[in-house]
Amino acid sequence: MKILVASEYYQPDDVGIPIYTTDFAAYLAEKNHKVTVITGFPFYPAWKKQQADNGVLFRKEWIGRIKCLRGYLYVPSTPKILGRIISEITFVIFAFFNFLRASKHKHIVIVTPPASLGLLGILFKNIWSAKLIIHVQDLQSDAAISLGMVKKTALAPRILKRIEDYTNKKADLIIVISQGMRDQLIQAGASADKIKVHYNWIDVKKASAPRKPGVFRNEIPELKDKFIVGYAGNIGVKQGLKVMLELAKLTQDIPNIHYLIIGDGAQRNALHAHMLENELKNVTMLPFMGKGKYADMLNATDVAFLSQQTGTGNAFFPSKLLSILAQSRPLLVSADDDSETAQVVKAFKLGEVVPYGDADGLRESLMRLYNDQEMRKQAGANGLEWVKKNDRETVLSKFCAQIESL
Repeated sequence: MKILVASEYYQPDDVGIPIYTTDFAAYLAEKNHKVTVITGFPFYPAWKKQQADNGVLFRKEWIGRIKCLRGYLYVPSTPKILGRIISEITFVIFAFFNFLRASKHKHIVIVTPPASLGLLGILFKNIWSAKLIIHVQDLQSDAAISLGMVKKTALAPRILKRIEDYTNKKADLIIVISQGMRDQLIQAGASADKIKVHYNWIDVKKASAPRKPGVFRNEIPELKDKFIVGYAGNIGVKQGLKVMLELAKLTQDIPNIHYLIIGDGAQRNALHAHMLENELKNVTMLPFMGKGKYADMLNATDVAFLSQQTGTGNAFFPSKLLSILAQSRPLLVSADDDSETAQVVKAFKLGEVVPYGDADGLRESLMRLYNDQEMRKQAGANGLEWVKKNDRETVLSKFCAQIESL
């Protein structure tokens, strides 16, 4: 089949949504489908284009058997709400011309956000008599409101919500990455029959492969003999990582505990400034690293930290959870009790969960993990069993079968 995949995020960006857009397209190509990807130029999560891409309007690339059509998008130096809106508008405009360049396809897969990309999907569904599949990675309007980026009564989220509802109504199939997302879409009026839940996936065999002990710790002297509490991923508003620094401040009296924050994003500079302001010597911040080194970092981590800003529980589901659990790491989670992340961690006994913002509660939970090696070991083992349900082949074979059945 000829399948077109449209997403603002694609390789070489390799945090969050781009990981799954890239691998989904690769899987389709592995199964001998003819795949075209329409995307922008890489910029995420640093919100900065590569120098060679500045001012370029269009580019055609072949990535293995996948035809990739890139189009211009404006990237603001500071990703505030107006800059994000302009960025998405420019992406969708140039994506329209890339749809024309792509020619007719039988199936169109739109990865959202941005929700506005769904309008192009509807337009070309009608022009090409194609089937439209929406792959929802974030509920954009709900996330923006819950994070306080916009008010619920503001024009932008109301427009976004109408676009999301209209797109969902016109789609032939909607794939969401959590049960909470499905529930919210049904509540908003989407047809339950066409909404399927597929958590994001991981190649469990590769991700759980044993790593050589001590490699990562030996590269960073201050970590060598420490109990490491680690976070790696996007450093944005919805991650709410300031609470991790509050926890670090509360455990300064335990010199054996050290915190590691790896990544980039819109809030990295603010988080780094807060770390310096509070003179947190027990925190190390590092830039993103390659997959091999990332796996070594997870292997060195005693407890993996995750946080979700209050109110975002069903608007997104942290994909980084999969790689953490594949390396059998126990979790310390700061999130709303009713969030899907908290519910999964508690239901399958993957670690400790504390309501977002409760730094004292985090300290108490961390000390339980710190003092109980058997508890950490069991939580890690439970995590590996859970993540096996979301193995790459298991998830994507079902995803593709549903597309093929349309």
